Amino acid sequence: MTMTYPFPVSADEFKGKRVLVTGGTKGMGQAMVRRFTLSGASVATTARSPLPDGQAVALFVQTDIGTAAGVQDVISRIQQEWGGLDILVNNVGGSDAPNGGYKALSDDDWQKALNVNLLASVRLDRAFLPGMIERKSGVILTSPPSSTVFRSMTRRLLMLRRKVL
Repeated sequence: MTMTYPFPVSADEFKGKRVLVTGGTKGMGQAMVRRFTLSGASVATTARSPLPDGQAVALFVQTDIGTAAGVQDVISRIQQEWGGLDILVNNVGGSDAPNGGYKALSDDDWQKALNVNLLASVRLDRAFLPGMIERKSGVILTSPPSSTVFRSMTRRLLMLRRKVL
């Protein structure tokens, strides 16, 4: 057990497991990366920005997984270097949509949100799930950030609808 983490962690809990945590350089994603790493996993993560100083992962792909090309970069690197995944954590999520309800949200705002919060996960699942099925082993987790963003954007539209009705 190691105590460099606020909770007891077994150093071999995830030994030999290949893990991808999207959006793993900040916040909840960074905490998951740290936890999997302390537990013996080989951890990959992604971000649009460079890997922060002091954060160490087995594999880092700097790309925007809000694009099909960015997701393909991640898939290609992981397949090339690891041959697949044992655990996929779809953690990335967010929105830079403006406030202002229906007048402010363009089709482009919605498309960007869909690309990051939904399609990135769909594309990664589609790439890695077949290998997990073939091995009869694997886990895919989707964390709340993406659903939170959609609830926020949808709430903006519903608030306007209530005012109109």
